[in-house]
Amino acid sequence: MDNDRTDYLINRILSGILIFYYQNQEYELRPASTELKYRACLLYDKTINDEKYNDWIHEKNMIRVMISLGLWDEQSNKMVVSLEKSIEDNKVKLFESIKRPDNFKTTKKNLESLKRRLNRLLNIKSNFRNNTLQGYAESVKSEFLICNNLYHNKNRLFKNNYITSHNNVSYSFFNGLVQEIYKHEITVADIREVSRSPQWRTYWAANKENVLPGPVSKWTDDQRTLINYSRMYDNVYEHPDCPEDKVIEDDDTLDGWFIFQKRKREREKNQSKFNSKTNSKLDKAQEIFLFPNENQTAEEIRELNDPVAKMKLKQKLNFINSASGTVEDSQLPDVKADIMNQRAEIQRMKKK
Repeated sequence: MDNDRTDYLINRILSGILIFYYQNQEYELRPASTELKYRACLLYDKTINDEKYNDWIHEKNMIRVMISLGLWDEQSNKMVVSLEKSIEDNKVKLFESIKRPDNFKTTKKNLESLKRRLNRLLNIKSNFRNNTLQGYAESVKSEFLICNNLYHNKNRLFKNNYITSHNNVSYSFFNGLVQEIYKHEITVADIREVSRSPQWRTYWAANKENVLPGPVSKWTDDQRTLINYSRMYDNVYEHPDCPEDKVIEDDDTLDGWFIFQKRKREREKNQSKFNSKTNSKLDKAQEIFLFPNENQTAEEIRELNDPVAKMKLKQKLNFINSASGTVEDSQLPDVKADIMNQRAEIQRMKKK
């Protein structure tokens, strides 16, 4: 993002308004007050109540209806979960390969492919949700907020709170305005980049507590998101194991660092619990086999291993799967390495 784009976003977010052009005319979308947001929530509830007995698909039945129409299946649900897990794993790989450009590039490409696949699936659900009662109620709520906050020549464009014949504005014209508003939506990626930019950090460093006017309840969604990410980056910079700048500057890689740190904390916590429950005689054991109980999964037990142990286990399983016939313990890669190290140590001792 260049400096001009960064300055534009900073000033737009600080102002709280969106100025845009449609059909060579200037329009201004102002932020909704807390009272107006409250009224919009009441309107949502009223719409749900008024329409609940009409011929609508309810959100709780949405997946079942989508399956009956051939738009979704049980495999799709499993695929969403699988893709979300794979995206997390690839973000961690991205962080771990930051010093290996070839691996980093390959992982990044794979990660983008996984994201696209997940977005395609989620978009199918999101688009169909517009046909549900809840989706309709949300569109009514959104229409209400825009009608009350859209200005032209310093005056409200819509005299009433809804698109009606009294507004003298066609619904197609209103939809055109809404589509133009969506084109100017600020993404989370934009806000993350702004929040770590030198231009914004000068504002932030000058007075963190009063960088925005008024109470938090008066802030826009973009303003709250910017402050939250600014604090997040503060925490990253102050972390004892703060990653290098090229990790911080890439959203996916930094996400990988967060996931890595989270998994590390969980593994250490689980190992601590495990050690407190096991007999001290097991402390020197090379391998300990556990069976999951009703409160555990095999994956949770595997996560007790550190990355080195996981790599050894993977190498061992690959060796066993590729071998023909019986495999002796002494043939396993990690056991061979230990034997060689012991022999080398004995030779060193003999030379002393």
